[in-house]
Amino acid sequence: MAVPVGLAVKAARAAKRAKGRHGTGKAVLVVVGGLVAALVAPLALVGVVVVGALQALGGEDCAPGGSAAAGLASGPGRVPIAGSWSVTSPYGMRVHPVTGVYKLHDGLDLVGPDLRIVATLPGTVASAQAESGYGNIVRIDHGGGLSSAYAHLSAFAVDAGQAVAAGQEVGTMGATGYATGVHLHFMVAVDGATVDPAAWLGLTGVAGTADEAAAAFECEAGTAAAQEVGDEVNQPCHRGTTIEDELQPPLVSVYRAVCHLWPDRTFIGYGDREGHRTGHSLDIMVGPGAEGDAIVAYLQRNAAAFTIDYIIWQQQIWSVARSSEGWRPMADRGSATANHRDHIDVNIAGD
Repeated sequence: MAVPVGLAVKAARAAKRAKGRHGTGKAVLVVVGGLVAALVAPLALVGVVVVGALQALGGEDCAPGGSAAAGLASGPGRVPIAGSWSVTSPYGMRVHPVTGVYKLHDGLDLVGPDLRIVATLPGTVASAQAESGYGNIVRIDHGGGLSSAYAHLSAFAVDAGQAVAAGQEVGTMGATGYATGVHLHFMVAVDGATVDPAAWLGLTGVAGTADEAAAAFECEAGTAAAQEVGDEVNQPCHRGTTIEDELQPPLVSVYRAVCHLWPDRTFIGYGDREGHRTGHSLDIMVGPGAEGDAIVAYLQRNAAAFTIDYIIWQQQIWSVARSSEGWRPMADRGSATANHRDHIDVNIAGD
């Protein structure tokens, strides 16, 4: 079950109050049965990246396998990197690596091979501009006094005033501003004051994979990403069966399943391109964001059942044969369509 933004704000405020009452330390949030508790770690744990986990209502039960995925508990938002990630510097006091000044590090530094930076929650872009120290930074207002920010970006994917969904790409990881290398500086603020993003996210470790992040987040969001293939493959799609004449049988099953679970999607089968001419490829039309990520997570989870060979999405490729490597970047082909930023390309093996 997703944690409402209001509850996320209340939890963060409770942590701030508890930290203030108990002195220096790290605030840890726990949500149980809808009640918010704020705990404070002792000073000795300040250097630890994560000192606890934030569990959302029902979060332990909804992830595949019956438990929350490692690396990302069901917190109020999702990790803001599209793929696998690692923490390189926690929130808290430190000597700034560029200026040499001892000061508050007001965010969480993350790195990962997938350079796409995504929104942690739905909201409205308050600004997307260059700022001193932060370099290129996107700030998102989530309402209720809650905001998030994404700094050191090399490029923007959104504009000020734009509405964004959770998981929607907002920029590209970079090293603009005061940075010693390519990374994301992620900030969360409540009523204008920063809080520890690791505690707010509910991170249960200092690293996580793309599959773990997708499984936990999509499960929390109540999508169909974690479902197994069911009877939907035997039910005709409401969009008709004409496209099925252009597809090999396994892709007919993919078409029906995705149509049933995500009925607003449209599809392209036959075309004058490799794979499409023989019915081995199916395009699922969807833009960047949580819905596309959920569809991809569902297809990956059920790749064996659908006999999927590989998937192309957001200028990256994932294949069954090389699944241990995760998503691999592809060369820039120019347009959004050529880079698969407006559709998912699903391919099955065969001649």
